[in-house]
Amino acid sequence: MNLYDLKEVNEIGAGLGYVAYYFSQMNNNNFNIYDIPITLLSQACCLLSSMNEDKVHLSGEPINKHQKISLRPYWEIFDFDKSKKILWFNQDSFPEIEIDLCKKYIEKISSTEKSIFFSINQEADNHNAVDGNQHSVHSLLSSNKNFKLINRSRDFLRQGYIEELYSLI
Repeated sequence: MNLYDLKEVNEIGAGLGYVAYYFSQMNNNNFNIYDIPITLLSQACCLLSSMNEDKVHLSGEPINKHQKISLRPYWEIFDFDKSKKILWFNQDSFPEIEIDLCKKYIEKISSTEKSIFFSINQEADNHNAVDGNQHSVHSLLSSNKNFKLINRSRDFLRQGYIEELYSLI
């Protein structure tokens, strides 16, 4: 699979949008962020103050030809049509998301062909905010035959974090 032939990037849970910002400075691919509404407000403030405003698309606005980054509420990911050649990215959130919603994300991701999923998440098994223990990305994907593990290694910057790269068949 040619990694440079990817059509777009979909990030689930993007913090302040730094990855999208730097990616947009180096690439012409579309970058979609799916997150909770309050975080989308912070991302919009951060990105709109650091980029030309016609490069940032907010959910509900008309699409323009100059946009590079789209900010969308998390539930819109389930309206995303099946496509090919997408880089899916998640950092610092899958273990903290309620497991049923996380499984829905994984189901949506697995419906795309010739795509890549890159995860940087902890495997601490700590208590989460929804009255249970955190789950690891690896445990969620190990039974899904659409995900083929390419690489799994410790994150070189943060102790307890694992980087995983999967291809989608």
